Amino acid sequence: PSWTISEQGDGDLGLRMGAVAQKALTAGPVLLMGTDCPELTAARIHQAATALAQRDAVLIPALDGGYCLLGLRRWLPELFSDMPWSTVEVAALTQQRLQTAQIRYSVLPSLRDIDEAEDLAALPPEALLNPAVEDANELPSIHLLSQGPIWRL
Repeated sequence: PSWTISEQGDGDLGLRMGAVAQKALTAGPVLLMGTDCPELTAARIHQAATALAQRDAVLIPALDGGYCLLGLRRWLPELFSDMPWSTVEVAALTQQRLQTAQIRYSVLPSLRDIDEAEDLAALPPEALLNPAVEDANELPSIHLLSQGPIWRL
């Protein structure tokens, strides 16, 4: 597989993700994923990549209303601007904008992300033991937007 890790750049979350997505899409489909979702395993990333091969977009919502993963086959600037980031509205508004643009997309089962210390207590113990990518050789070529570590040991 081929990996490209890009720095976030400046601006709000939407500007940073949008800039990376737009650049990465010149080389092919892109999967944008947060680093705050221990349940986002290699199997789930592979499932998203498989869904993206059939559709123009794929979304894995977070249980808190955001999303853990957004996959795109083409540039959709409306997904990255005027978005109320870090609110319960993000995933629903993203889906609404995909529908308005008549984009064929898949929504995979929601996952729990880690935004607060209390979120850790709600995760099953095995979720904390699974790295996001167990075996990079199982994944297709993807581009990653790294949001950096979510906690330091």
